[in-house]
Amino acid sequence: MTWACFNSYDDKVNQPVTVSGELWGMKTPEVINFRKQHKTQDSLRLEQLLGLPPDNGKKKNVEMWVRPADHFRPSADPGITASEAETFFLTLNAFIKVSDEFRKWFNNQKTQSYGANGYPWTRLGYIYDWGKNDNNIGMSEFVILPCTSVEINAITSTEEYGNGK
Repeated sequence: MTWACFNSYDDKVNQPVTVSGELWGMKTPEVINFRKQHKTQDSLRLEQLLGLPPDNGKKKNVEMWVRPADHFRPSADPGITASEAETFFLTLNAFIKVSDEFRKWFNNQKTQSYGANGYPWTRLGYIYDWGKNDNNIGMSEFVILPCTSVEINAITSTEEYGNGK
């Protein structure tokens, strides 16, 4: 699932779409469970949960199907099934290989994230939830690769999302 401010997916439900650039998102069930547990319809709380600045204009939740090979966790261990993440690349482990291309992407992302217009990025495969006081661990996050074909499953407004509407 990703959160959007544009209309280009609106007429594409149940159709394949090729994403033009990298697309950051999270698992749909995690977001729905959060909304049910916390009974929140508040857009600001969702922006906090998803690590977005307030009033960013994103008002649509876009659910999509993505093949496992077409997305990764934005962490030093990009595997999508990992339950923990490392802060540095594991170079001594023969079973965990990270390509030079991924290292370049990762280091580029660090530079962009901590610049003047950057977003907080944990580098641990989860979103920084700036609305929590006790710990800031938010949803698991994933990046869909550019030029990936995805299938749009549903598009709902922020207010409706997670309510079965």
